[in-house]
Amino acid sequence: MQQRIFRRRKFLISALGLGFLSIPVSAWVGSQRQQQVSAQIRQKQQTSLIEGILVPAQFQINITGETESAAFGPLPAVLEIVFPQAGDPNPLLIAVSMTAQTEADLGNGSIFWQSFSAGHPKQNEHFSRVTVSNGQVQMQVNPSDDSLRSDVMWFTQITGTLAEAMTASGGSVRSGVAPTTGSMTFNVNGNQVSGEMRLAGITDLGVSSTYQARFNGQR
Repeated sequence: MQQRIFRRRKFLISALGLGFLSIPVSAWVGSQRQQQVSAQIRQKQQTSLIEGILVPAQFQINITGETESAAFGPLPAVLEIVFPQAGDPNPLLIAVSMTAQTEADLGNGSIFWQSFSAGHPKQNEHFSRVTVSNGQVQMQVNPSDDSLRSDVMWFTQITGTLAEAMTASGGSVRSGVAPTTGSMTFNVNGNQVSGEMRLAGITDLGVSSTYQARFNGQR
């Protein structure tokens, strides 16, 4: 079993040109870039009230929940709400990113989720459907058979004898997960936000993973 998992990860590394830690590194770098781009977008956009939500907006949130491996949190993160980019079928662009200072801070429960990525080769497949009504936002992951996604992923922790084997071989015990299903619902009430996320997916080792969390925060 462990040999099959090692072969799978070795294949992914070969196919993607990545190292064991490069998925967390890429996610962290992408998160920093995402926050910078969101800040630039907010500066250019005029404030408008959409279904009771003042847009654009940024909320500092804390996420608490559990994956199939362990409980986590509270984890500090940022929730961004801005107007959609060109080609985006949704009424709003929603993004969640971690505020980790380094990639080493990313661990079980860290999540990155952007409803749409304009210009990405798979923008019409890797996205989430967004609906907004009376201060409530709902997001639903668009189904995809891809083992890696550009729009949403989270990290779980490898446990048990496999974790011991990975550590002994110099590998990471963090595993990235691509969703097969997922939803996020949150409510905005003035300067406050609260919501929940529920996802299921497959790790880069081919193992099933679940993610359930609640979050709250303020502007």
